[in-house]
Amino acid sequence: MALEPRRGGVEAYFTTESDKDGIFTAGDYQSRLGMSYSRFKSLTENLAFGPPIQRVTAETDGWQPIRAFLDSFQANLIANLTPGRGFCVDEFMSPFGVEDIAIDGNVYGLPHKSKIERKPKGVGAEAKCVYDIDTGIMISFEFMEGEDAMRNRPYVQQYGSSTAHVLR
Repeated sequence: MALEPRRGGVEAYFTTESDKDGIFTAGDYQSRLGMSYSRFKSLTENLAFGPPIQRVTAETDGWQPIRAFLDSFQANLIANLTPGRGFCVDEFMSPFGVEDIAIDGNVYGLPHKSKIERKPKGVGAEAKCVYDIDTGIMISFEFMEGEDAMRNRPYVQQYGSSTAHVLR
């Protein structure tokens, strides 16, 4: 959806007719991608990870409420995508969840926020990712969890953090 801007909200991606001005072609996601609008809407309305989590501390894993989902999503990518002739290693920032929320005297938000000045939206959840150059599909990702947590990941001691990410 990010690569195919359309007028009219999410429904526009599932229409089978071009817009009245002829600027945008029909999204027809049901035929093209095999998911109906009602299925998409049901999934997005019901996707939840439980109550908000407190910021990560030495005793907690701030990503724990969604770690199983992220790991399953990653395993599904690996199991079902056949990479093409090459990869592009990159990073992305998601500003989702940047604002902390106070509930009953507790403050909730992202377990780790990265701040990168050169990015258009330079505060958020940072992830290192790998894209297939033939399809442009992201085939692997890893959210940054803070210096201490990332330092203990496989291959970091031998090769450094950037190479370690690519190897993982």
